[in-house]
Amino acid sequence: MKTLLLFTSLTIFSIAASAQFTGAGISARAGLSYISLKLPTIINTVTQSDPLFCFQSGVFTEYKLNNRIHLLAELNFLLQQGKITENSVNCVLDTGSSHCVDILRTRLDYLSLPIWFGYNIHHFTVKGGIQAGYVVRRHLFENGTAYGTDTTFSFSNTFTNKIVKNFDFGICIGAQEDISNRFFLSMSAYQSLTNIIYDNSFGGIRKN
Repeated sequence: MKTLLLFTSLTIFSIAASAQFTGAGISARAGLSYISLKLPTIINTVTQSDPLFCFQSGVFTEYKLNNRIHLLAELNFLLQQGKITENSVNCVLDTGSSHCVDILRTRLDYLSLPIWFGYNIHHFTVKGGIQAGYVVRRHLFENGTAYGTDTTFSFSNTFTNKIVKNFDFGICIGAQEDISNRFFLSMSAYQSLTNIIYDNSFGGIRKN
């Protein structure tokens, strides 16, 4: 994966050197982020991933390759969050078997570097590219409840050890509508290609 990123970046920077600079600016986006978790099959356990609010803001610069195609590079602060819920039937506690609900919330603060190729059709642009991210801060919270026959037990944890890897890499697609020469509306989606779990001893895969 590092070799692919290096090769792609060198190719893009080579193209940018021969392109025409068209502008730079500030952007801000809000939406939903989704962190998926794939675990080995566990009997009587159901895992569900839910999206949470995300926010991205930063600077960008744009280069024109020809009348239709342009190159866009960004440097952003990205707030990414996700919620994972595990429902286990007949989980074993000291008091006997019970029904357990475990909720894990992840908050990741990234510095992200998306690099886009865009194709312009009048005022509308479709684009795709790659994105690299580096975690500058991470927060992992766990809240759970175990429902037994005669008792209910609740617990919570805050993870301070390094559970999520610092580096993330993936692909992004999007569309943009130019409102004027200074403003535009943009919509985009990002899919990670890397497993961001640092400790993979239990065989899980978590992706942004």
